[in-house]
Amino acid sequence: MLLTAYLLLQQLPDAVKEQNGIKVGASVPRFDLTKMAGSLPGLEDIANKKHQVVMYLQECRGIINSTDTRRADCFLMAKNSLNFSSIYLLNRTTEGAPFLGYGQFLKTETYGRDCWPNPFYDNRLDGLIFIISPDWKKIEVLVSLAGRYIAAGEAGMVQRGEMAEAIDSIRESAQTFYPYGEQMPKLW
Repeated sequence: MLLTAYLLLQQLPDAVKEQNGIKVGASVPRFDLTKMAGSLPGLEDIANKKHQVVMYLQECRGIINSTDTRRADCFLMAKNSLNFSSIYLLNRTTEGAPFLGYGQFLKTETYGRDCWPNPFYDNRLDGLIFIISPDWKKIEVLVSLAGRYIAAGEAGMVQRGEMAEAIDSIRESAQTFYPYGEQMPKLW
């Protein structure tokens, strides 16, 4: 597995939200990109006016029309209602352990009723692996080059600890994406 990017999405504490003029108490969980390693073309297209990248965690049931066996557990929605990725969880009952999942970028050139250009179209063959904290406050996204069709297997490798060294290395190389302030929660 060749990792080309690492994203750390976090739910910000209320104090940090207030410092940065972000609504407190929203009903849909907001995740802000706080750290990043590598590169992911298209991120600049989903940044807001403050240059923050924000995504919202949504449940698929009631939104995505498919059978329960084909439906993802949840998805991350970005600017202009872009489905950044569906998240298919590998484990749902491992108490106290991170949740692991996989997904992929939208593979169409445009999306939505207004036919917005898909900023991740060039990455449509890449796979995504998600490591989600047990409290669902942090979501790590690993981008696997050309891993779209093997992302489930790669997520299984992460689950078995086979990628621990590579993941630790990319985590350590991550830099602050947007400077929210000093009251940011610690990683893991």
